[in-house]
Amino acid sequence: RARGNVTVKAPATERVVVHNVVLSKEGLRCVATVTLTRAEEQVVGTAEGSVATSARWRIVAEAALNALREIEPNAASIAVEMAGVQKVGDRELGIVTLVLVIPPQEELLAGVAPVRGGSGEDAVARAVLDATNRRLSRMR
Repeated sequence: RARGNVTVKAPATERVVVHNVVLSKEGLRCVATVTLTRAEEQVVGTAEGSVATSARWRIVAEAALNALREIEPNAASIAVEMAGVQKVGDRELGIVTLVLVIPPQEELLAGVAPVRGGSGEDAVARAVLDATNRRLSRMR
């Protein structure tokens, strides 16, 4: 669309949002299931790992990234570097760092999302989307 002398490009697609995050534990294993939606499309990603407290954030981030790969093929070249929940001042934040590999280079992506209603898992999944949102849209 044109506005005066400025051309505004309409978005190619709707925004991807976290619909649901489920973390289930069985014995010493933990499975994260993340459901993402974009417009009418809904995809599910899963990841599995240890029930160790420090591992659950990474498992959630991996599940979110696996779901994102179903919607955004360019996400196939992204790997989780770190995921966690940190207190900053009076707030808890889900924080992730991801690595986007475009040979021969690697680009660091970082995302953050506030914890809402005590769900650090949801914040970590939203942080994955925060880290990838603008970068993946430039790759389309």
